[in-house]
Amino acid sequence: MRSSKRRSSVRVVSIVGLAALAATGPAATQDAPAPTPPPAAERHEGDAAVEKELDGKRVRLNFPDTPLWEVVELLRDMLPVPVVVQGSVDRDASVVARIDKEQPLRAALKAVAGAVGLEARVWRGYLVLCPPGKKLPQPPEVRGDDETARKLRDAEVSMGMEDLPLGEALEFLVDVTELRLRATPEVAGRVLDLRVERLPLASVLDGVAVATDTVWRVRGGEIVFEPAP
Repeated sequence: MRSSKRRSSVRVVSIVGLAALAATGPAATQDAPAPTPPPAAERHEGDAAVEKELDGKRVRLNFPDTPLWEVVELLRDMLPVPVVVQGSVDRDASVVARIDKEQPLRAALKAVAGAVGLEARVWRGYLVLCPPGKKLPQPPEVRGDDETARKLRDAEVSMGMEDLPLGEALEFLVDVTELRLRATPEVAGRVLDLRVERLPLASVLDGVAVATDTVWRVRGGEIVFEPAP
């Protein structure tokens, strides 16, 4: 069960240049091309910023008996990069870890995540806490020049959603992006906890997917979230 100390909240979502993007053409009605997995060695453009924080920031941490969600909130306040807990993880799990000697954040997080059987992974510009070896979703490649593709690439989103059902979160994004987004019935009730600042809409949807253990696809101009395989 979710801790009673947590409360649902939604902060402002801002879309940069949305009017200009919408004015350049109608939304496409055909299905988006099938995703093309990137080469294994390819790195996401946002990964360098996460790696820099992990190796450059030195910390001392003390979590005597702290819910994982509180640890994540501290990391979000500490770091300029997005932190997300993979959707299958119990965010009420108790973290017991003490690091008295200052050390790089990467080493500290290995101990903190390991205390609840997790690993800290750099993934598509996010710092993800997930089970070791967990396969994370492969997002679709955004191609084409229709309205949906342009907004996915170029619209910048800032938002904070805490303990909000995925279906409700997508309704909010529908209102501000004027795109068609929905979750299938199997995943619409999954809880979303995510905080991002000025990320491309496609990257935000990547974070939503990993936080809810789903995948997103573009079908006939509609963005659909469904269970991860």
